[in-house]
Amino acid sequence: MEVFRPGTARRTPPASAIVFDGDDTLWVTQWLYDQAEQETRLIVESAGLDGSRWQEICRERDLANVARFGFNSGRFPTSVVAAYTQLCEEAVVPVQLDVVRELMQAASSMFRRRAPLVSGAAEVLEGLRPNHQLILVTKGDVRVQQKRIRDSGLAKYFDAIFIVPEKSADVFRRVLRDVGADPAQSWSVGNSLPSDVAPAMAVGMRGVWVDAHVWEYEKRDPGKVAGDVHKLATLRGLPDLMRRIAEGPMRRHQKPGEDRGLSA
Repeated sequence: MEVFRPGTARRTPPASAIVFDGDDTLWVTQWLYDQAEQETRLIVESAGLDGSRWQEICRERDLANVARFGFNSGRFPTSVVAAYTQLCEEAVVPVQLDVVRELMQAASSMFRRRAPLVSGAAEVLEGLRPNHQLILVTKGDVRVQQKRIRDSGLAKYFDAIFIVPEKSADVFRRVLRDVGADPAQSWSVGNSLPSDVAPAMAVGMRGVWVDAHVWEYEKRDPGKVAGDVHKLATLRGLPDLMRRIAEGPMRRHQKPGEDRGLSA
């Protein structure tokens, strides 16, 4: 676990903390993968192979490779090349080294690209900061995550930043203990039920799921969730949700698609 203090922490932080995810919650990364996948598919097709079949193999390989490589920057390029090699074997054609090099370069390019901010991310953080500790807990390759945090320009809003290889109940427990926050007064906000919401709620936090385009790994079964999950259509709905909950019972009239409790 890598921990960073942006230098803007309060002298007496509130016991209430909002723990934000990074990828596809505050900045958009899935479209970078989608773009790289499309570029690599075109390379495969230019080599005379079935791009649809390659894409199917690649997604299967990449999902399986999480257990082997985790979320480091080498996993996706490795999956891309492994899928190409398997497709060559299926088609009974030789593997071309120049194609392998081209695939590696295209697949790796996504980590050098800037991930755009989610609409309203800075405004949401700025509005919530006066009354809450804001914590960033993002998983993945440390160097890649550091770049995305720098590119986002959002570090100034956070009291602490944690980069972790994976998220679990123990990780959330350690984060809250580190920042001195009460789980019962704290929230976890993210685009993944199994990664951002379920493990946080397992330690007594409240969960907010911001629905977003995600890959297969984040669509896995989150298991039993300890309570109701507040669902938002976009991140911009978070300040209003926090206000309504602070005011007491949820209002009867809600915006379509926002804050619909999901049963455990």
